[in-house]
Amino acid sequence: MPMDTMGKNELSIKPSVAFLAFPVLIALALAFVGYALLQSAPQSANTITVTASGSVTAVPAEAQLSIGLNSTGATAAEAVSRLSLAASALNTTLLPLLNGNVSDIQTQSYSVFVPPRCSNSSTYYGQANCIQANAPIYYVAQESLSITLPNVNNVTAALSGASLVSGVSISGVSARLSAQQQAGMMQQALSMALDNATSQAQAVADGAQVEVQSITVQNGYIFFSPASSLSALTSSAPSSQTFFPGTATVAKSVYVVFKAER
Repeated sequence: MPMDTMGKNELSIKPSVAFLAFPVLIALALAFVGYALLQSAPQSANTITVTASGSVTAVPAEAQLSIGLNSTGATAAEAVSRLSLAASALNTTLLPLLNGNVSDIQTQSYSVFVPPRCSNSSTYYGQANCIQANAPIYYVAQESLSITLPNVNNVTAALSGASLVSGVSISGVSARLSAQQQAGMMQQALSMALDNATSQAQAVADGAQVEVQSITVQNGYIFFSPASSLSALTSSAPSSQTFFPGTATVAKSVYVVFKAER
């Protein structure tokens, strides 16, 4: 009998010990993990945030010309043929200035149409292509071109040559940065912005060592100073016209977080 009682007691005691030991083990494990995380967590450091900018100015290397061609004919085929001759003459003039790269000449629009009959409103608004009353109809062929000159110094020669082609009108000229020039200036402006940010951080740190923690590059911009451009230049304009490209400024801004340590 005592043996049976003791056996029952043992059976009732063992589950109680296991039940109490389980939460103790969990508590110990959590305490260990918390201690490990505490030991591995980085210590907070003083930080300095700076917003700075840098800019680079240069003379644009390229120029953009907007040129129009206009021809007329008794038939659509005749108007198109005359327009093709004018375009060929323009290409012969400009291709040497484009290093033979015909892809620098791009057609923006092309149209062939019969002008409307002239009216008082047509005369009032200065409509060039209109047919007078009782006059036979004719056809007009028009093409608008965008031309990129790789060397801005050739603008005067391009304008002089183009103005001699029959049916040509030059509606605008503007200076522009080449892709290589823009990329280089953007990089220089960014480098200057980072240098300016570092100088500001060092001044605030009061002798402490500063180390870049993060950099956010903000949007840059390109500003062109006023340039001398020509508007509505026709074949009757003097060939002594000169284009002054002005300058272009590329700027970049950065937001930098520094860590300061003594």
